[in-house]
Amino acid sequence: MAITNLISGELRNKIGGMVGAKWKGKNYVRAYVIPKDAKTPGQVEVRTSFKMLNQLASRINETVLKPYQAKPVANKSPVNVFVALNKPFMSVKSTDPLDIKIFNGALPLGTAAVAPVAAADAKVTITITPATYGIAKPEDTLIAIAYNQTLDTYNTATAPRGSGAAVALDVEIPTVAGDVLYLWVTASQPKFANGPTLAFTATVTA
Repeated sequence: MAITNLISGELRNKIGGMVGAKWKGKNYVRAYVIPKDAKTPGQVEVRTSFKMLNQLASRINETVLKPYQAKPVANKSPVNVFVALNKPFMSVKSTDPLDIKIFNGALPLGTAAVAPVAAADAKVTITITPATYGIAKPEDTLIAIAYNQTLDTYNTATAPRGSGAAVALDVEIPTVAGDVLYLWVTASQPKFANGPTLAFTATVTA
């Protein structure tokens, strides 16, 4: 039922084929349009991708996004920057965590390898052979993130880049045989640059 305020001239809700509304403090009337189906397969897929990004962002915000986002972006929180970086992930309606980027910058990272993961270990070891060229510095921070998709748990580990020797990052995370782990590796140089993101997956053995 429409409500009309005779003093202010304000019309709210629907009357006939018209709808009263307010925008930026001004009253206006528009034609009533029947809302489209908000649960089409495409919309559901986009929401699934967005939900996955938000869940990851909320869990790594305090340990990774806030402290290691090298260049703050005006009027954007680290979470907003992370979501904006992953627009391609949402545009293709991906649900594959390997498509997610933590950072994507010009800081050289190097190569990484994931050791076999056994349930009894309660951790995953990622060995990084860091790059030492370009703007890379020994004090840069190498960052590893582990996500146990089966148990829906996350954890992170960090270490200095060093001078080129292989760096082993142990990410403690509860696992049982058969769990699927997703892993991301990146780097940060405070107030200057972030590195690209390397992504891996591993299945936990008995």
